[in-house]
Amino acid sequence: MKFLRLDDYLNFGEDPIKDINFENKIQEYDTYFSNEIEKKLPEDFLKEYYLCHGFHDWKLISVKMDCFNDDNSLTINLFDSFENIKKSIVYHFVKLFESNFNSEYFESPMNKDFGIDEFGIINDTCLSHEVYFPSGASYIVHFSDIEILSS
Repeated sequence: MKFLRLDDYLNFGEDPIKDINFENKIQEYDTYFSNEIEKKLPEDFLKEYYLCHGFHDWKLISVKMDCFNDDNSLTINLFDSFENIKKSIVYHFVKLFESNFNSEYFESPMNKDFGIDEFGIINDTCLSHEVYFPSGASYIVHFSDIEILSS
């Protein structure tokens, strides 16, 4: 991630100075998102993304890559246990997918929560989305189009 670091996220609450620094980085990212990223994402996606608070604390249910269709899509299935809602983030025209689901990710249901995420610009036609989980697990995907589907 360009703005947010995994160590800062995982250690939030342990050092007031580092916490202030982390909160400042979140503000920098929010400004970057508003100024640079929003205009590159589909309007329908943004509406749902904001409605779902960026999926913060939603549970990751599954990850499915479909390499056998023309758009090389990746589907991330999520569940909001408070509202009992399932949604899917579908990334289209995926160029890269890397994940680090460490053993701690599977030890506690809390570790499956979407923690923090950051969108970035790869080039004129490609964006990135990186997500950190409380266990330290993460994934990053480079894509050209994105949507949110209700399950």
